Amino acid sequence: MKSAKQISLIFSFALLLILTACTKKEEAEIAGFQLSTLESSKKNDKDLKFTYGHPVNLRSGGVARSWVAKDQSGKPVALGVELPEKAIFNLKDEPIVFTIELPKDAGVSPFEQITLDWNPHGHEPDHVFTLPHFDLHFYAISEQERLKIPLILPPSMDLAPADKYLPVAYVLGPGVVPAMGAHWVDVLSPEFNGGTFTKTFIYGSYNGNITFFEPMFTVDYLKKKTIESIPIRQPQAFRVNGYYPQSYSFSYEKSGKVFNIALTDLTYRKGE
Repeated sequence: MKSAKQISLIFSFALLLILTACTKKEEAEIAGFQLSTLESSKKNDKDLKFTYGHPVNLRSGGVARSWVAKDQSGKPVALGVELPEKAIFNLKDEPIVFTIELPKDAGVSPFEQITLDWNPHGHEPDHVFTLPHFDLHFYAISEQERLKIPLILPPSMDLAPADKYLPVAYVLGPGVVPAMGAHWVDVLSPEFNGGTFTKTFIYGSYNGNITFFEPMFTVDYLKKKTIESIPIRQPQAFRVNGYYPQSYSFSYEKSGKVFNIALTDLTYRKGE
C-alpha cells in the first residue's frame, strides 16, 4: 500500500462496510469453513531449483531480491522475497516503495512484479493497520498497467470482481489507491475481531479484475523470527490461467540473517 497520506481517504469508510458486509449465507459458509492442512515448500529443500531476481538496494545496508522455487519437473512451487534483517530494521522513518523484479524467465504466471512498501507509521483504517509494517504486493499485472491505475476517492467504489473470484468474508474498501488498486480485507483476521494486527493477507483489484496478492506484516512480528505457514482462503474460481498460492510463509535464516516471505504451495488453476 501507499503511505498514509495517499490512502487516508481510501479506508475511511471501511470499518462501516465490514460491520455490515456478511450475509446469512456467507456466515454459514464461514462457520463451515475448514482450513486444509498444507505442507509448504521449504526454501532449503534440496530437490528444488532456485532462481533469483536482480538485487534491489534498500538504502539501509542491504539488498532485497526475489526468488522462484521449481521442482524437478520445472513446475513453480513457491515465489518469494529475501529481505536482509539489518536493512529492513534500519529503514528511515518515512514511507518508501521498492520495486522488485521477478527472476528472468520466472515462468510463474500470472505474477509479473513485486513491490515492497514500508509504512513506518502504518495507515488507515485507524486502530487496525496503524502499527509499523510492510506491505508485500505480488502483482498479476505489468508495471505499465499498474502505473495507469487512477486515484478514486471515497465514497466511490471500484467495479468489483465477480463473487467467485474472491474468498468468502473478504470485504472491499472504498476508493482506489493510485498505481495499485482497491483493497479487499479479510474480516476473519484477528485485527477485525478484537486482536492486534501482526500479519494478514489482502487481495487487490481494479476495474473488476484481481490485480495483486498481498501479505502484510508488522515489524514486531518479524522481530520474533517466527517460522510459519498460513493457509490462504481460496476463491471458487480464477479468471486467468496460472499458479496460485494455497498458503504464504515466513522464515528466518540464521546463517545469512535474512527473512524470506513467500507465496507457497503454488497450484495451477485454469481461468474461467
